[in-house]
Amino acid sequence: MVPLPYAPRPEQGEALASWIARLAACNYVSTDEFWTWLGFEPEIDLMPSRILFRRLSDISGIQALSLSARFTAKIPKENAVQRSMPTGVRGGACPQCCYIRHRDGLSHFTHEAAISSFRVTCPVHKRRLVALEGYGVELAGSVTRFSQRPGGALGELGRYASSPGRLELKMESALSRVVRGQSPGGGWRTNDRNVFAACVDCLVDVVLWRGPEGTFASTFDDTKRGGTGTFYITPSREPVGVEVFQRLPAPTKLNTISGLAALMADPKVPPRPGSRTMRFRVDFRGDPIASLVRSLHWSQNDLLLQRLQDWPECIAAPFRAEICRA
Repeated sequence: MVPLPYAPRPEQGEALASWIARLAACNYVSTDEFWTWLGFEPEIDLMPSRILFRRLSDISGIQALSLSARFTAKIPKENAVQRSMPTGVRGGACPQCCYIRHRDGLSHFTHEAAISSFRVTCPVHKRRLVALEGYGVELAGSVTRFSQRPGGALGELGRYASSPGRLELKMESALSRVVRGQSPGGGWRTNDRNVFAACVDCLVDVVLWRGPEGTFASTFDDTKRGGTGTFYITPSREPVGVEVFQRLPAPTKLNTISGLAALMADPKVPPRPGSRTMRFRVDFRGDPIASLVRSLHWSQNDLLLQRLQDWPECIAAPFRAEICRA
């Protein structure tokens, strides 16, 4: 293939789809047009082939082996976030990263860790990621920036997104570890990878059922949006499972992780003194399972009681006891 007139090198830790989007912007075409020119569907960024790396080597001047070693993330489609349009990248961007790079005259990019549908924070700063739906990749001189308007840039004012609490960050890490086939770590109702995954699979849509006062997940929403626009799932006999993370809006995803963290936390492990365990709107002194059961309609609790027979006992037992108590 013909070498590109301008081909910026990939940044350390950058996702492949992010680099492709920057290559496209630097050569004045859309991301989808660039993928078409390469001869591949955009979804190949999750499982890149040797042929793709050879073509990228031809147009960028970077050795194919070097590209293959740099873009090592191989993630199943069901565990990856969908592409944001019109950027064509996966995952959110960290406002603090973008502010620092804007200040230093460097390009914006998304980290390959953000490809995971369970990732809600920056792996460097632990700040909330900003969803890039509606953002474009704009060429500003020799650098590229995520922008919603001509001449603007994400993070240009230095308004950093806040950081979640310790337990929420711990749940994010546990989910990522389980996806990689590792133990979730200590401090949960179970340390078994398969049991932990089964618990999350059972609970994830329940925290998104809408009761009389909203969803359990929405009680962790410190933006106080609420209202009928809040994302929710209609209760059914079959659980939705973790695939729902792919289509959750960024704030709802963080709230869902917060709800899962509260429910899965080992009640025998007390919070660290003086630590901000979770975000400020939640009174963590109460029993989160009791709070969830009380937040649901009686018909939803009946359905939940039927589901418990298929749940791991470490989470089914406390739910069963609380529903009977209610």
